[in-house]
Amino acid sequence: MFFLQLKKLIGIVPLVFALTAHPQTSAPVATSKPADIPAAHAVLILHTSLTSKGSKVGQEVKATAQRPVTLPNGQKLPKGTLFLGSVVAISKHSKDKPNGAVSLDFHQALPKGENPVAVLVKVVKLAPADTGDDTTTLPNSNGHMASLAANSGGSALMDSQLNDRSNLQGKFNNLSSIAGVYLSLSTQSSGIVFALGDDVYLDPDVQLSVLVAPAAAAN
Repeated sequence: MFFLQLKKLIGIVPLVFALTAHPQTSAPVATSKPADIPAAHAVLILHTSLTSKGSKVGQEVKATAQRPVTLPNGQKLPKGTLFLGSVVAISKHSKDKPNGAVSLDFHQALPKGENPVAVLVKVVKLAPADTGDDTTTLPNSNGHMASLAANSGGSALMDSQLNDRSNLQGKFNNLSSIAGVYLSLSTQSSGIVFALGDDVYLDPDVQLSVLVAPAAAAN
């Protein structure tokens, strides 16, 4: 009888170890607060139509700088510099997930006639076309961004953030002055645009107030 119980115990131990080891390896413990890195303010003009209903993950996103930008390392990006990015996650409007959302990430600046520049971009405010170039009242406008490497930021994360029962309208309304469009700041992309109870639609010529830093600053 003793040997039978011992055999069962030996068989259970590896299973318990496997169940407990998985969360430890998949969710590393943060040992310190992410350092802030210097960033430059910029206003980009969007040239790509985005919608949670029709856009696809991987779709290219383009925008241009409305005025010259000087990065914290001294590198200058002239007015009209093209910023390239992509759609990294989509959450379509549905009965179970009512808030349509698009996560986008800019990763490269292309100054005309010069080499491409790898960048980190965080969208901090949305405004309609022809609003004017005013970055004096940007949220988080201390000229720094968290040094978090841009990555895919999947749809599951957006679903949990944007389809809960909290008062999203009150939480995000001050980041966008576009009727029916809201902005969620993201640690895993340049930003998430979404609508409440519908698919989100973002037209070309929308103004994106952003923080820009060289990608190397996050390493």
